[in-house]
Amino acid sequence: MRNESPHSGTLCIGVVAGGSDPYKLVNEIGQALTSFPDEFKVFLFTLTSEKKIQDPRFHYVEIGLQMEELMREVDLIFSTSSTTSLELIACGYCVAVVCAVDNQRQYYQAIAKMGLAEQIGFRNVENTWELDLGKMRALITSSELS
Repeated sequence: MRNESPHSGTLCIGVVAGGSDPYKLVNEIGQALTSFPDEFKVFLFTLTSEKKIQDPRFHYVEIGLQMEELMREVDLIFSTSSTTSLELIACGYCVAVVCAVDNQRQYYQAIAKMGLAEQIGFRNVENTWELDLGKMRALITSSELS
């Protein structure tokens, strides 16, 4: 976890699942976050724009140059347990991960065991997401991020 938040005020959350996001994780996490009444801002970093969330707290951002600039505002990032999550951890972000595919399982287990990221879910054998809303809410309301 970062030593200090990049800014004060409203919690800022980033959601990223790589470039193509073939399993629609960004929108799935976005939809889960809509169920929380808390005050926060969410950047949904994606190349797709289907199923747009109609909530003023949510902002779709195309992956690219603007993403790098906006990431400076982010306090918490939801991501797949891929090399992207390792890069985010190395940059000092507070990261929560999901396991999207079998080849991410090793990172998913290892980075959580080392205390580098929080596990918040996985894609099951039916190819649907099982997200731990309780863990997600605990992260969002954590005094360490405010």
